[in-house]
Amino acid sequence: MNNGRFKAVSALIKLGADVNAQDGEFLIKAADRGDTDIVRDLLIAKADPHRSDDQALRKAAFSGHAPA
Repeated sequence: MNNGRFKAVSALIKLGADVNAQDGEFLIKAADRGDTDIVRDLLIAKADPHRSDDQALRKAAFSGHAPA
C-alpha cells in the first residue's frame, strides 16, 4: 500500500470529501489495488460498496484482493 496515498485519502475524508463521488470510484479503485486500509477508511466514512452494481466488491474479488 502507498502510505502517501493513504495519508491523502485520510486527509480528504477528514475535510469532508464525498466518499461516494464519481459513482463510488474511490472505493472501486482502492478495492482493485488491494488498499485494505483505504477501503476500510472509506467504508467507515460511509462509502457505499453497492454503488455501480457492486463493482467495488467484484473488482476486489477478481483482482485477488478478497480482504479488501
